[in-house]
Amino acid sequence: MKKYVLSIVFVLVFFVPLHRVGATTVSSTDSFTTPVAFGDSGANVLKIQQFLHDNGFLSGSFGGYYGQVTAKAIERFQKQAGISPTNAKRVGPKTLAALNAGGGTMSIPVTKTLPATNISQTTATLNAALTATTQANTVTPVFLYGTTTAYGSTIKSVASELSVSASLTQLICDTTYHYMISATNTSGTSSGGDATFTTSACVRT
Repeated sequence: MKKYVLSIVFVLVFFVPLHRVGATTVSSTDSFTTPVAFGDSGANVLKIQQFLHDNGFLSGSFGGYYGQVTAKAIERFQKQAGISPTNAKRVGPKTLAALNAGGGTMSIPVTKTLPATNISQTTATLNAALTATTQANTVTPVFLYGTTTAYGSTIKSVASELSVSASLTQLICDTTYHYMISATNTSGTSSGGDATFTTSACVRT
């Protein structure tokens, strides 16, 4: 009888911890390095799913299989990260880079400066993309702009679900301007890279 009791204790003490160790875990501090595609399964897919879930792109349960639900979440993330064209059925180098820029958690926003539009002699609309994580959206991203890469001026942007923009006025005609998106949260600052546009030619009278 004593041997039987001891055997039960042995199972409870040693079997349960071993079962937990064998479970798949995901570390949000790991970098994303391995491409995955639709139909794949395993730890690499699970780690990406965990990131997507933590940042609001993937809802519900997930178990490491790259199916339709995950593909839709990937496409939403790619759009928010400014990846074009999107490819919902593959996580390649660009998407991996965007995932790493997000830190694997709700951390530094992923930003990308996009081409300016509505350019005239004195006006222009600046555009950018920003990942829509809760933490990233707690602050309003800003554009830096000026006639050199030193910028010198800033303007708050208007952020929607998929894009960031700001309208500039009182610009100088026939002048090249530099601009860049910048977004800051409690984890740090992300800058989307320098871009330029040139206002329309001056009207000679």
